[in-house]
Amino acid sequence: MNSREMGFDALLARILTELPELSSELRKAARFLVDHPDEVALVSMRVLASRSEVTPTTFVRLARR
Repeated sequence: MNSREMGFDALLARILTELPELSSELRKAARFLVDHPDEVALVSMRVLASRSEVTPTTFVRLARR
């Protein structure tokens, strides 16, 4: 299974596994994703960035990991 086919639980597990290795800004964004999965599905990246107090670019960098 490649990362594009990853299920929700597997994605959360991967984020939590990589959390200690992330920069503080990426960690803040990742923690927001883990703590607020329902919001992630419903709002734009700019709104997510604003609510998690990071830049939208931080979410792009996190997604590329």
